Amino acid sequence: GQCSNLENERQRMVYAPWKLRKRGGAKLNPSNPPYLPGGQRLEEKTISMDAVHAVCGENDGKCRKVPHYDVHNVYAFVQSKTTADAMKVIRKERTQLVSRGTFPGSGHVTGHWLGDNKSEWEDLRASLSGMLAMGVLGIPFVGADICGFAGETTRELCIRWMQVGAFYPFSRNHNTIDARPQDPTVWDEEAQSYMRAALETRYQLLPYLYTCFHAAHQSGVPVARALMMEAEGEERLEVAAVDQQFMLGPALIVTPVLHPGASNVTGTFFSARWFQLETGAPLAPQPWEGRVPGRVMLQAGLGDVPVHVRGGHVVAMQRSAMTSVDARKTPMTLVVAMDQSGKARGELFMDDGVTIDTVQKGEYTLISMVGSADVGGAKGNVSCDARERGYDPTLDAKVGQEVVVELVRILGVEGLKGKAVKAKVNGKELAEAAVKFVETACELRLELMSAGLARAAQPAEAEGEWVHRSGRSEAERGGWVEARTGTAV
Repeated sequence: GQCSNLENERQRMVYAPWKLRKRGGAKLNPSNPPYLPGGQRLEEKTISMDAVHAVCGENDGKCRKVPHYDVHNVYAFVQSKTTADAMKVIRKERTQLVSRGTFPGSGHVTGHWLGDNKSEWEDLRASLSGMLAMGVLGIPFVGADICGFAGETTRELCIRWMQVGAFYPFSRNHNTIDARPQDPTVWDEEAQSYMRAALETRYQLLPYLYTCFHAAHQSGVPVARALMMEAEGEERLEVAAVDQQFMLGPALIVTPVLHPGASNVTGTFFSARWFQLETGAPLAPQPWEGRVPGRVMLQAGLGDVPVHVRGGHVVAMQRSAMTSVDARKTPMTLVVAMDQSGKARGELFMDDGVTIDTVQKGEYTLISMVGSADVGGAKGNVSCDARERGYDPTLDAKVGQEVVVELVRILGVEGLKGKAVKAKVNGKELAEAAVKFVETACELRLELMSAGLARAAQPAEAEGEWVHRSGRSEAERGGWVEARTGTAV
């Protein structure tokens, strides 16, 4: 009853900057309510709480007066939306905004950075939980000021932060004008090489990241997500408290070093096959306190940031380059990580990157990538088939060429140990030098280079077949059969 009466009273009030409002018969100073966050007046660094906004309906155009006190929290969202709408009209293409202030729905029109942090290890650690929380709140394009905003960073902290920040959905090194510069170029050559390596990995993963953003656009699923979002069953509860690791999409897990002086880091891995992204080596989590999740101590020198691929997924990568536009012109690598049943699946989303509403217009290509193998991976296949073919990179002025696959990395095929392998692509046998099995990592590497991932205008299917090497006994034979690497980009 009291809440209803207060609401009725609010509706009857006529707002003006020189008037104080009444609630329940008592005057209320909007700038000095009973509760003050941080003990500061609400109009600290903003406009007066009694300032009046004209709030107009989009459909009927009718306007009403509303005090800033009632719309302060939504103001940043409206500001972002207005800016995004204006930029689309001016530029006639997509725009990318970042805003410190957000509200439910902001993720539809803007990204977000986590505000003025400090150049401290504690703030580096806190950036992960902040990033994960904003993703759940519908703002997938999020990140923290890398190396810290306020204060003076250190060499080690900035290296480690660059390694983490390379995997933020929104990655930006940024600090206050009063502090020393901290961008990668100001550090010594060794530090630069570590930072460059992290950023190059990000550029290589841009096709995968872009596909993750497409999924976020379609369903709202975060790009960076907590482990509990991907774990299943009781394991979700076991990993719910993990806040110093994160998943990047469904396929990658990042286990960064977040403490000074550390040369190793302990990670938690829920039930799955895991492989090092860089080397393809399998990870064998050990039982942790008798429970299902695995706890593993990973070596992580100052130049290393552990990133692992989850079995059951296919990750599309490209070469690194000075710009994302140049990187798009480079050949692709498919990382096929087999799960326990010999299956792997992934998607690749492609469009021109600038046209507004390409999904609604059908001006995009979506490729389904599927891998399967028998137990141990002695035989299997990989296929890439376009479910949508609305984008043709050969007609894109920024790309102007067919997208090709230069390398297929098949992880978790220990059944090929001690066996010889042949491969065919487009019905033609690959040269022996192009088929390599790395026994230490149980990784099969197929150097295709010329196998087109296809065009939309003229779909082409490239077939490959991993067959037995002739002249071997049955026990000595091993190989992959029928791998398709084609049909439309």
